[in-house]
Amino acid sequence: MKKPILSTKAKTLSSLSNTLKNAEVLPLFCFSIKDWSKNNKSVIEKINSYFGKNVSKIVRSSSTKEDNSSLSLAGYFTSETNIITNEDLVKAIENVIISYGKNVDSSEEVLVQPMLKNSRMSGVAFNHDPSTGSAYKVINYTIGSNTAGVTSGTAKTKTFVYFENKKNSDQDINKVANLIEELENLFPKIPLDIEFAFSDKNKLYLFQVRPLIINKPLGDQETHNSLLENIKNKISLGQKEHPFLLGKTTLYGVMPD
Repeated sequence: MKKPILSTKAKTLSSLSNTLKNAEVLPLFCFSIKDWSKNNKSVIEKINSYFGKNVSKIVRSSSTKEDNSSLSLAGYFTSETNIITNEDLVKAIENVIISYGKNVDSSEEVLVQPMLKNSRMSGVAFNHDPSTGSAYKVINYTIGSNTAGVTSGTAKTKTFVYFENKKNSDQDINKVANLIEELENLFPKIPLDIEFAFSDKNKLYLFQVRPLIINKPLGDQETHNSLLENIKNKISLGQKEHPFLLGKTTLYGVMPD
């Protein structure tokens, strides 16, 4: 079994498709712009043969420029959803290629996958706080069938943040937390940006994983544990009875006045 890699969207998902234990990767078909320019009819035939002609598909970008460790162009290139007919498939592929810009290298790829039907929950997860770089895990998610709701900002989003104690009464959150941990083990010491969704049959699917661009020092668990312990001790000390204050303890609040 080959070791998983962080590369283009297609290569990364392909390397994970038979590796993950806590999620599944939808079947994928990838081809280069060179393949398309040489014989687009052959590409269409192969796509239909691979997925089935009447299967609803998503045509996704898989550019070398969008998922690397130094630059993120997440959402910059086009994706086309709910594609069924050959005519729409041709248009969708052309639109994705056009979004790559002029003078694009012919080795750049386009990715096709079946649409996930009846998704009931989807979102984006990070193994580091994207704002601070700290060791908190962050899961942003939305309930419903709109799998682009969180990334597009068009749906009401819920957020779950945790450090080490990932156990939660919500089993879906626990499954996503297990996926984060598995990906961390596969790609150690790398901040990760993870897109996921649940089907109506409770299967968790990985849509994408890429390096998370954070322009701040990354916090590690040991240092974070030490910081939390210091805060705990400071609060505990401050809550003890004080000779110059009324009452037997101190209550902390945000702008209690």
